[in-house]
Amino acid sequence: ITVSQIQYAYSRLKELRADLGMDMDFMLEVETLTSAFVTAYGKLYSETTGTTKLRSSNIPEDLRKTHDEIMTLRHERYAHNGAHSSISPTLEFKVTDDAVEMSMAIGMTMCLGAPEHWEALIDWHEKIVVETVRKQLAHLSKETGRLWSWAKYSPPGSSE
Repeated sequence: ITVSQIQYAYSRLKELRADLGMDMDFMLEVETLTSAFVTAYGKLYSETTGTTKLRSSNIPEDLRKTHDEIMTLRHERYAHNGAHSSISPTLEFKVTDDAVEMSMAIGMTMCLGAPEHWEALIDWHEKIVVETVRKQLAHLSKETGRLWSWAKYSPPGSSE
């Protein structure tokens, strides 16, 4: 399900079209979908029960820099607030004789849509998860003497 979540969030980011009239709703949609993507992606590499944890060391060398970029976004911007260089919160105070007015602002650098270089990594994850499940089913079939199979799988957005 996690791979399906990252595929879905990425496909939605790809569909977004920025224009000069971007408003707060558009910005929040980009930020929400990106947050959903990077936090779900991180789950693939986190300790858990009931699912297979992937190892970063298995990622092909040509995709490792992209993986590190996404994990850094997860750890420093989305899963934990504030440490990433793409975000800069500010707090300002306007002091008068009898009051203090506080205002908050945040500066953010963001990709307006889906970073193209993430796609190859997403495709690799689908392939590796499908391959892992097939190996596990083959092992179960051998051990139990019964044929274990996986119901037909169609990635999000496919016409199958």
